Amino acid sequence: MNNDKKLASLPLMIASGNWLIPSMGFRIFLDLQGLKGEPVVLKKGKQLIINRKKINIDRYGGAMVNITSPGSAYPTHSFSSVLKGKMTPGQFKDAIVIVGLSDPRTDISTATGPKNSLELVADQISTLYGFMSDKEE
Repeated sequence: MNNDKKLASLPLMIASGNWLIPSMGFRIFLDLQGLKGEPVVLKKGKQLIINRKKINIDRYGGAMVNITSPGSAYPTHSFSSVLKGKMTPGQFKDAIVIVGLSDPRTDISTATGPKNSLELVADQISTLYGFMSDKEE
């Protein structure tokens, strides 16, 4: 949260005992980049290093996220429309599809307005693609 109590970064990993558990967005990103199972080095308050690639993090383990305006950046479709075959063939080809509940009662306050968790996961994935450094450790 920033000084205005608005979401500005999202945690990439959550520590639980001796385990580091990746966020949903980070896990999807790792899988799509072929980094699943690669060792993760945490330089607390500085960087997460995966396979010699660096991601800058804050002191809480969060990465700054480019938060888009609510409802503007990603297409959404009802699950029932997909099940009923109302989608254009190939519409999801080469796309990352995130399935989940979108309920305004669970929206999170961000600098751009209230957003649902699915949009935040999409923002996190998009940011990771845009800002992951190719610099080696």
